[in-house]
Amino acid sequence: MKTMNRFPMKKYIDTLEVDELVGYLETTGWNSTKQANQHLRVFEGPSNLEIVLPSDRTAPDMSILLANAIEQLASLNDIEPEEMINKIRYYDRDILQIRNVSSVDHSSVPIELAVKQLTQLKQLIAYAAASERIPLPYFERTNRTSDRMLQHYRFSHTLNSGKFGYQIESRVSMVTGYVQKRFDVYEDVQIPDTAPVERRVMERIVRGLEVTQDAVRNHTPELLIEEYVEAFNANMCKAVVNIAGQKTNRIEFKVKWAQKLQPTIELEKSKEKVELGEASYNLLDSAYQRLKDTRPSRQTRIRGIVTHLTSTDNPLKTKSERSVIIRWTNRREGRPVSIIVSLEKQDYIEADKAHMNWSTVEVSGIPVKIGNMWRLSNPYDFEVTNNPVDITE
Repeated sequence: MKTMNRFPMKKYIDTLEVDELVGYLETTGWNSTKQANQHLRVFEGPSNLEIVLPSDRTAPDMSILLANAIEQLASLNDIEPEEMINKIRYYDRDILQIRNVSSVDHSSVPIELAVKQLTQLKQLIAYAAASERIPLPYFERTNRTSDRMLQHYRFSHTLNSGKFGYQIESRVSMVTGYVQKRFDVYEDVQIPDTAPVERRVMERIVRGLEVTQDAVRNHTPELLIEEYVEAFNANMCKAVVNIAGQKTNRIEFKVKWAQKLQPTIELEKSKEKVELGEASYNLLDSAYQRLKDTRPSRQTRIRGIVTHLTSTDNPLKTKSERSVIIRWTNRREGRPVSIIVSLEKQDYIEADKAHMNWSTVEVSGIPVKIGNMWRLSNPYDFEVTNNPVDITE
């Protein structure tokens, strides 16, 4: 059983917010119970265990109750209290760790390499975010989504297993089920659990790293080129190569997903770490050149009816992410399918009206198939027509 004796109380109590502890408890299945004493909050967990916290954050016994909670949780998880603190602190954050495996000096790297690596990590995130707006094979420059996402990430350095590295933290916002549905007319329609953009950016990076390893095993850059819609674009390939500094340097990437939100199914069992070396960088360089000359998919004008609406928050808030599902009926390649379209506030309001009136809508963009779902990238020129669509066509 782990105890607090080897771990100074002040060291961990001063670094932990009670809201972080409450968030962790709620995420991991602890239930808040009603109490006669309004000054206390009691959480029930496995085996009828209880954790007691004061309702008032300034309560004089806050430190003692926090210490007791950490002791219980550390014992329950059979880990040291310090590790328990980290689990709690990062329950709502995705962590990407980058480690210099080839570094001779275990505690530092040359300043020129550090500057280059940090710059290229910034590029990696920026162009991953750019592809979340529109999945192009190559970008001349970043876009508004990229610039906004860069403000979201936090950076720190870490000594992992004795090797100097960096740690990128991304706090994951909660997705709320703000969904409207008119009729169950299509049995094959499933409302996807749309992850927030900060999670999708991290998943794109991890997916790209895994595709890179698959490409190395198959001795071909074709996999990287084929998967640019969901994984690395050309700019991301170049950024990963540049992170190494020299192609002889081996770099390890490791991800820890936030407990608050499960990753996409195919990434739940993703490798804990990915190590890249010279063979990887050569393939990424080749993919970069090929993707730079790849023409993106053609723009398409889709038409259909709005069957579902969803938002991460109040859809009338400026910063909310709003999406609709449209039954795409004028599809030339086959039968009608459902396609996800992100909309600005005013277009979303018009889409809601169209949904209630069962009117036809049209919107332009690039249809992209991701797994078994369709998504319209870079949507623009949303329009509601007056004629109802024939849903049997």
